[in-house]
Amino acid sequence: MKCMKDYIQLYLKERKIITYLTMKRIEEILPANEFMRVSRSYIIRKSAIKSINGNMLETTVGEEVMIGGTYTEAIRNEINEWLR
Repeated sequence: MKCMKDYIQLYLKERKIITYLTMKRIEEILPANEFMRVSRSYIIRKSAIKSINGNMLETTVGEEVMIGGTYTEAIRNEINEWLR
């Protein structure tokens, strides 16, 4: 999902939806066990993460997303949980 002020682009398998929500609100709506915020502008489905290299995340559809500095520690913690 990409932020455009308070408009959110939701990327689904078959289509893209644009809706009027804040990132904070969409983060509250989405199940935390399935999605994670990786920057000010992106929330990603955990199962769509293909790889992480430094501060870049690659999705299963080949898109690269920069991990925001504020979210780096939370993402590292999440990865450590996955590896347990």
